[in-house]
Amino acid sequence: MGKEPVANTENPGKAARKGVLIPLPADDRDAWHQAASDQGYRTTTAFVRQAVREAVEKGVRVRPQDRADLAELLTQLRMAGRNLNVVARQLNVLAKHPLLVTAWRERLALDADRLIEDAEESLAQCGQVQDEIARVLKRLG
Repeated sequence: MGKEPVANTENPGKAARKGVLIPLPADDRDAWHQAASDQGYRTTTAFVRQAVREAVEKGVRVRPQDRADLAELLTQLRMAGRNLNVVARQLNVLAKHPLLVTAWRERLALDADRLIEDAEESLAQCGQVQDEIARVLKRLG
């Protein structure tokens, strides 16, 4: 991969250093300087060096695709939540009005079928969400 640093002839015992130039917009540069100062670093370089070391050691990164996957998970969870709320509302109405059970027996049979379909759909969506969460977590390490 990379070459080993060569000995520094001006300062024996110290390895030669090479830098990395990172072009930044002024507002990013100012934010990095401020963050370095706020966290007690003598220089912005020391702050950035430490931040990169920590990122490399922890291996934590969230890629754009991971962000998109997480957004999709939220959408699926909202859909499942809406379906479960429909089921809960219908069950609450029935529980509070037992007369509806006798007056609307045929209709309730249809509603029961719809409740079962809604519950099955919600379970399927929850399974999809679980699978997607597992994929995202696997990618994140």
